[in-house]
Amino acid sequence: MAFKHFGINVPDAVAMAKWYVENLDMNIVCSTDSPPYTHFLADSTSRTIIKIYSNPNDPIPGYSAQHHLRSQIAFATNDPCAIKEKLIKAGASLVLDETTEDGSQVITLRDPWNIPFQLAKRTLGKEDKDGESKDRGRDLVLIQSEAAVLYVSLEETLAELDSIKYGPCPENLVELTMARAKKKKPCPRCMKENTMKSESSFWHRLFGLPKTFLIILVIILACILALINFASEISDFFR
Repeated sequence: MAFKHFGINVPDAVAMAKWYVENLDMNIVCSTDSPPYTHFLADSTSRTIIKIYSNPNDPIPGYSAQHHLRSQIAFATNDPCAIKEKLIKAGASLVLDETTEDGSQVITLRDPWNIPFQLAKRTLGKEDKDGESKDRGRDLVLIQSEAAVLYVSLEETLAELDSIKYGPCPENLVELTMARAKKKKPCPRCMKENTMKSESSFWHRLFGLPKTFLIILVIILACILALINFASEISDFFR
């Protein structure tokens, strides 16, 4: 099972998608031009992570009245301070700028629709407490776009190996392999190829000889044919 996306009902999905693309390095994977104006957004690694829509069937949450800890979107970045200033100029508002005990920097902001999001620069610790070190290492990799694409591709490829069940190697593995090889029937295609190879081996050896030798051989054969013809003519003459 793999994460697909996180859906959010927002006041203006079209404008929000445009803002996230222009300011948070996201891409619109697909969208609809009619209500509820659904947009699927992918990050810089091409992973689709957010689905936003403006659906009146459920009241739009009052994001401005909600605490920023209720829900948030987080982005890994190598320079959160510089990006923070850029986003504030683009209409975001600062909520919290803090440095954690391990030295990680986490900046919480609200977008123009008051939806909380974070900019995080994690510090990789020496100890792995509840898997935090693994998450921090992944965040550091995702900062670089090329490394992030490679990481995501490798992660998806290796995920298929999780279904493999490992078992102890039998002590008589060699004997079992040899027995299976003896019982295996020869491949008809392989037999045909071997036959063709044996038939062509004579000609391969013949034409693989030096050119000088072949010329001499042709001359000798020509002389023999000439002698045979000459002997045949003499025989006809004395009859």
